Amino acid sequence: MGARGTITAAAGAVAAVFSLIIVVPTVLLGGGVSQAAAGAAQQAAAGGSCTYTPAAAGGAVAAGITLTASQLQIAGAGVAVAKQRNLPVQASIDILAAGMQESHLTNLAGGDRDSVGWLQQRPSQGWGTVAQIVDPVYAAGKFLDHLVLVAHWQELPPAQVIQDVQISSDGSLYAQWVPMATAVAASLLGDPSVALSCSVGGGGGAAPGQAPNAAVGRALARGQSALGLPYCFDGGTATGPSHGVGGRGCEGQAVGFDCSGLALYMWAAAGVYLDHSSASQYTSPNGVLVPITQVQPGDLVFLSSDGMIGGIHHTAIIWSVSGKSDGSGQIIEAQDFDVPVHIRAWAGAHEREVMPYALRMKVTN
Repeated sequence: MGARGTITAAAGAVAAVFSLIIVVPTVLLGGGVSQAAAGAAQQAAAGGSCTYTPAAAGGAVAAGITLTASQLQIAGAGVAVAKQRNLPVQASIDILAAGMQESHLTNLAGGDRDSVGWLQQRPSQGWGTVAQIVDPVYAAGKFLDHLVLVAHWQELPPAQVIQDVQISSDGSLYAQWVPMATAVAASLLGDPSVALSCSVGGGGGAAPGQAPNAAVGRALARGQSALGLPYCFDGGTATGPSHGVGGRGCEGQAVGFDCSGLALYMWAAAGVYLDHSSASQYTSPNGVLVPITQVQPGDLVFLSSDGMIGGIHHTAIIWSVSGKSDGSGQIIEAQDFDVPVHIRAWAGAHEREVMPYALRMKVTN
């Protein structure tokens, strides 16, 4: 087996991934994989999920974050490459925190500008070709190549180090994921005394932020059920995904959502009617406009090419908030062709092309 094959095998064997090589994690990782972690791995591989629950409430992850089997596979790839390179655990923590902020550990086919993959690396900036970057193992290796070049990276605050690697619009956002990344890395490397629990079945994506009322909770639950479905232009109705007029990534009989279709589907769960048009949703009589810096989970946010209603071309839904004054956090969206419904980081008032107001539905229960 060549060096690349060894890394790939290790990525499949790290403690919460192991969907392919669960029987030999101690051989590939040099021991130290706990029985508890291996059990969690088997549950995740069986189609379940693992949940990290912080010891203390606060911040965007106070309600707990659920990682599906596919997200755990991404996490395992990052930790496996760090382990194979004999890097200290801090490298695993840094790459997981980066992955949570950039993509929620999802191998995205697109993103801001030409960013792709779970670490949102850009071909135009020398990270590799698109085909290379969407390989989670390759992406992890490139991240770690840059990480170890940061002077004193093991001693500096993780968010500062990650920002030196990623060069994002707001490096402070990485800090919110460090406690979770620490727990997940420890579990993957064999420490059973961490706040990571797994269960079989029910797969889904990340747990949303605290819903301000029951209606928002129903809308977010619908959104969670749509994660991973394809982007289909004009797709989505009040009752579920549809083909619409299809497009790249929505060929044949595939069904899914476009951006406004996802929003109307989610809010139909709470009895709220929305037009299948981003611009029309911005002026919906069923909601009220609130400053973009004061968003809550469930609010609709909009991107416009010219800052005007007529230029609105995208709708997304706030998934969780960071508690910062800029309204940052996470959104769930049907973004574009070839990009499945996903959760991603949201820069709030700093998001490119963002409209100054969000739409909050007139519901309470």
